[in-house]
Amino acid sequence: MLKGLFIEPRRQREHQGSPRYSVPICSWFFYRKFILPLKATFQQTLLSTLKMVMKLVYVTLFIGLLFFSCTDGPAGFYTTQAYVPVYMNDSALEPISMQAVRPTKNAGKIYAYEHYIFQNEVNEGIHIIDNAQPENPKKIAFLHIPFNTEMAIKDHYLYANYLNDLVVLDLHDPQQPQIVKRIPDAFPSISQKYPPYTGVYFECPDPEKGTVVGWELKTMDKLPNCRR
Repeated sequence: MLKGLFIEPRRQREHQGSPRYSVPICSWFFYRKFILPLKATFQQTLLSTLKMVMKLVYVTLFIGLLFFSCTDGPAGFYTTQAYVPVYMNDSALEPISMQAVRPTKNAGKIYAYEHYIFQNEVNEGIHIIDNAQPENPKKIAFLHIPFNTEMAIKDHYLYANYLNDLVVLDLHDPQQPQIVKRIPDAFPSISQKYPPYTGVYFECPDPEKGTVVGWELKTMDKLPNCRR
């Protein structure tokens, strides 16, 4: 009678074929009926809990970043970056001068003349580069022309804007250009109303401070009102 309920694993007789093993019938029924459903339920509960925890972590991080990047902080603790206008008045315009070589930070237009290269440094002036050996160009001087963005060369003369003025320089000695003429207000005064970028915040220009000739990215303690 008891053998009908529990069949212990046993090797069958050799003349009946390959060895065969069996599992207790009651144990297998209990495993299928109770253990498997509990195991599946536990796995689903654990997965749901992990998903909920990860969501809470992401939300907390997002709120923290939003708080520290868009709200005012204590003095000296900057929280965001935005563009600030660069103003210029004719009365504060620096003179044109020859200076020592400097690194190129904001390169503009390039002009080739004889074995020289003239490279604009936006709003700063012009790099003079000796290109006698193209495989090894060498900077030899910097022509400081405040707020210069345009230039052209013809018949040994360099034409460049000096803010709103047009200046002409003699290039017979490219390492020592000489000013030969200056035409005031040759270019219209155009104040930039916003940075040349989109999706950015910037400080609203104030016409009373002068003409906006450029923009600088700075760290600020509060978000400006203007956005483009």
